[in-house]
Amino acid sequence: MSPQRVRYILTITVAVSIALAAYQQRGPTHADALAFGWLNEFRVSWLTETMEHITALGGGRLLSVVSLCIALGLLRFATPRAISASHAVYFGSVMLLAGTSNELLKRLFARPRPHGLALIDLPHSFAFPSGHSQAAAAFGAGLLLVAARMDLPRLLPLAIFGGAFALLVGCSRVYLGVHYATDVVAGWSLGAAGALAVHVSYPTVHAPRSGGRIPRGSNKLVQRRTD
Repeated sequence: MSPQRVRYILTITVAVSIALAAYQQRGPTHADALAFGWLNEFRVSWLTETMEHITALGGGRLLSVVSLCIALGLLRFATPRAISASHAVYFGSVMLLAGTSNELLKRLFARPRPHGLALIDLPHSFAFPSGHSQAAAAFGAGLLLVAARMDLPRLLPLAIFGGAFALLVGCSRVYLGVHYATDVVAGWSLGAAGALAVHVSYPTVHAPRSGGRIPRGSNKLVQRRTD
């Protein structure tokens, strides 16, 4: 992904997040009411149970454990070691940024949760932005950008997985009545924006290649900043 395209997408996601942050101060929006009304038509027992499992996948604890395993896997299996460490630190930074910024923004905006609509226990934290949605979007975007930084082929399946994961987690939060739709869209935007911001600011480390292979014993590293 070219630096210009990354900056363009980053600008859009930040703009969307700022617009939603300003708009949500007015309380639940017409879009929020439409989303609740539409999803209410699909509320059946088997779908509710499915949504509970999906929303659990986007929980902070589970994603933290999975993210740690991915970072350790990058350190263990990617080579050379300096390059694997670079990718692991990048991915860890994306997830850490998503978690810390979400907590700060929730306290800043202090938007109450939807009242009387929850199908599960209502969390005690504030609503805006959705932490599950932000973490899921950061996770999906982070995985895709790590793969791109590693020059892996066939990124489309990974992009589809990341997008579908974030979409399902976000929709589950609205379906279960613990978030407004604008909370979720803001979480998606902020999660993707955070991953792109770290990608832009963090150097991509490459190893020099000779004949398509990394020379044995070579310690020479070439850093190329994405900006």
